Amino acid sequence: MATQRRQSTSTDRTLKVRLSVFCAWLLSQYVRILPKGVAYRIADRCGDLVYTLFPTYRQNVGSNVAQVLGAGASAEMIRRTVRQVFRNGARNFVDLLHVPHTSAENLCASVDVSEESWRHLDQVVAAGRGGIIVTAHFGAFDYVGQIFWANGYPLTSLVTRTVPEFIYTAVTYLRESRGARLEQVTPGGLRRVLTALKRGELIGILADRDFFQNGLPVTFFGKETTLPPGPVRMARDTGAPIVAAFNRRLKRGHQLVISRPFHVEKTDDADEDIRGALQRLAAIFERAIHESPEQWVIFQRVWPERPAQSVRVFPVGSPLEGELLGRGSGEVGPLTGPPESPKDHTGSPQSPEPESTHQPAVPRE
Repeated sequence: MATQRRQSTSTDRTLKVRLSVFCAWLLSQYVRILPKGVAYRIADRCGDLVYTLFPTYRQNVGSNVAQVLGAGASAEMIRRTVRQVFRNGARNFVDLLHVPHTSAENLCASVDVSEESWRHLDQVVAAGRGGIIVTAHFGAFDYVGQIFWANGYPLTSLVTRTVPEFIYTAVTYLRESRGARLEQVTPGGLRRVLTALKRGELIGILADRDFFQNGLPVTFFGKETTLPPGPVRMARDTGAPIVAAFNRRLKRGHQLVISRPFHVEKTDDADEDIRGALQRLAAIFERAIHESPEQWVIFQRVWPERPAQSVRVFPVGSPLEGELLGRGSGEVGPLTGPPESPKDHTGSPQSPEPESTHQPAVPRE
């Protein structure tokens, strides 16, 4: 009986995966035949619909935008910016749907990258120590890894699943359709990412949200929050430099900006080394977001209403978070009752499920 149940569950999951991939493929086929402008206009209307139907996410984005724009921002300016965030999020999905059908040549042609940016990346590759590419949920962030691959820079991206598996499977299919390498934040995934880094390869990490609620405090847009220390800790331990990269959306196409690499200092005070580097990274994020706050497409509160009380074994919204590690207690305890509120401290509704690169085809000359 138990064996039959396991086989039935496995079959159901396989069918669900196939259906998810088929839906993503079918939608991408539909989007590819639409003129890009028409697809974006449809995306804008979808963004408006989500803005209207999901007040929790609207409030979360409003809280983030208000902090970014500062006390001088009017309510109308905040409202317009928040609506544009939802539209840009929908446009990002349109771009992702185009990935399976976009050749490396066409992808490279649609993205403006300065020679200075490429020099920064070439400097990292030439050093042979690997590189940690960090980015934020900013602009068309899924394109960052795709652009690296299209230009002959293989990159392994570390991803966290915070959406239902059906959606995650569809998005993963689209992201990997041109050969991208993705690894989940699991012990095995982390080992493979570190191995790639030690081989001198590039790895990519989204680092503007503390998914596990175990981050370190930083001052971000004048207010304290926490950011994940993983990228700077890996940089300190391995000697690999950190390189921030942002793919800004333009009226026509995109612009990828690759920042100057920096190394994390390694002194006798590891905590101070990590905190200092994390604050430096927060400042880099702040400069990019400040220029185009409407392109910061993050739908959870970055500055929580109340501080986190625990370190999560799994990220916010994960269906795997059956246990939490008590902050500072060193003990793991099961969740024995429902949460006090239907929202976690970031303002996100509790989700029943855990969530962000193609063989190089066009080596850059």
